Amino acid sequence: MRPVLTLLAALGVVACTPQATPTQPTVELGVFYGGQIQRRQRIALQFDRSQQLQGFRVSFPQPTQVEQRLSWEVDKPIRTGRSAKPERVVELGEAQLRAGTRRVDQPLFFGATDALGSWTVRVQLDDRQIFEQRIEIVGLDAPLEAPTQDAAGAGP
Repeated sequence: MRPVLTLLAALGVVACTPQATPTQPTVELGVFYGGQIQRRQRIALQFDRSQQLQGFRVSFPQPTQVEQRLSWEVDKPIRTGRSAKPERVVELGEAQLRAGTRRVDQPLFFGATDALGSWTVRVQLDDRQIFEQRIEIVGLDAPLEAPTQDAAGAGP
């Protein structure tokens, strides 16, 4: 009987211990759709914003207590006309977040000189990097998700 009481007491202590709440914001990169964000590794180069709007979302587990600076970098290829091979540029952005912020949606718009290829998005909060992800920007007729190893190796 004594081991059972000890076990029940230990379980009671574990059950009453407050769980640690995450303090780090989460960042999702993809396509905004119906109030949500569809996380993607591949995004179509769609210039029409009524058809597709891509970007990132920063969600805080608790409202922010103080003003914070949110900044981002998009390392991407661009077409210049001088060369058939795209050059690379880093586009910078910044926003000031007010105290009490729970979520930030930041669209990333495609421009006329943007090129297909590998893009890297980095997000910083008060000069501390909180996110980095590489995505592939593909043409409108390309599949958005790469086939899995099983699907690619499947026979007729």
